[in-house]
Order: sequence, then structure tokens, then C-alpha cells
Amino acid sequence: MSVYRNITGGSIGPTAPSPSSTWPSRWATATSPAMARRSWALLLSGTIDENIQFYRPHISTEQAHAAAAAARLTDDIDAMPDGFDTEVGERGSRLSGGQRQRVAIARALAGRPQLLVLDEPTSALDVRSEALIRQSIAELKGSTTVVIIAHRISTPDVCDRILILEHGRAIAFDTPAALRRDDASFREVLALSGLSTGGSTATPPKGIGA
Repeated sequence: MSVYRNITGGSIGPTAPSPSSTWPSRWATATSPAMARRSWALLLSGTIDENIQFYRPHISTEQAHAAAAAARLTDDIDAMPDGFDTEVGERGSRLSGGQRQRVAIARALAGRPQLLVLDEPTSALDVRSEALIRQSIAELKGSTTVVIIAHRISTPDVCDRILILEHGRAIAFDTPAALRRDDASFREVLALSGLSTGGSTATPPKGIGA
């Protein structure tokens, strides 16, 4: 994602750009990560609007507000006296965990990426916030390719395909329905997550990703 190494051959990316001197900038434009491993979701001191636009002058106020709506954030912002001009505090300390994560998602969506990478998008959230983020992800289908990285499988049915990793190896790749039917490891993880009835209490695979 960060292009720490130059490509020497082949192609990569949602529109398969060929390796060239301009590839890193083209890849950065086409993709957008939203990292949410910590509850503060990488927000900076400033307003909600500034955190969504994130020092990108080409993103207009209208685009920022549209991204907030797509991230299911508008109702929360409208309830704040200063709206989009609300100061979030250091690392977003004046917002709830769910609001911080949705601001991070809105920031990623504001760039209109072709590929959106969400790292633990529903970690440490209350039920309402998790449901709002799941709805946001579901509504991106057909317009943006979304890759979700997660240890806790809380949104399996949002995904078209799920890849399960164990000790750095891919052990399963299929639709949620097929994995429920055919993959014991996936059923164990669902049971431990409270998303299915019954099942064993075995330890789930390490490094599971969806």
C-alpha cells in the first residue's frame, strides 16, 4: 500500500497500472486505506471537516460532506452545535470511538478511491456504531472495491469473498455461505464471535483476515 519497494514486473492495482516511474502516485490516487486498530483512528487536532479533507486541497467541502454521509456520520454531525466545524480534540478525544472510526472512513472515501482497504473497521465499537459501519461498507458495493482486514469476523455477510490466513498461509477462500458450509475453521470463528449457534470452543486460526 505504501509502495516501500518499486515493482520490477507485472501489474498490480484495481486498474492494473503497469510498473513505471509514475506508478506510485497513480497507485496512491487509486487506493485509500482506513486504519482503525486504535480507538482514536488516527485523527488529528482540528475540525471534523479538516480531518475528512486531510490537507487535500482538491477535495471540496461538498465532497467531504458527501463522504461523511456515505460513512453514516451526518446525523451525528448535525446533532453537534458546530456541525462540521466541531473540534475533535487531540486524537479525536471529543468524539466517541464509533464517530472516530467513521470520520476515518469518510476521510478515505472523500478521495473517491477505486480500492478501499479497511483495517479492523469495527474493532472495539458498540453495537450501534458497528451496525452503521457495516451499512456503510455494504452500500459501497458496485462503486468501490473494498478489502477488509479483521481478526474478529463481525461482518462476514458484507463480503463477496473471504480469505482465511493461518500462520501466513491462505487456508480457505470462498463465499461466506460456502465457508459456513464447508470450512470447520470458519464455523469455529463464527461460533466464538457469537455469530452462529453451537460449535466448538477451539482456538481460531491465528492471523485470520477477511
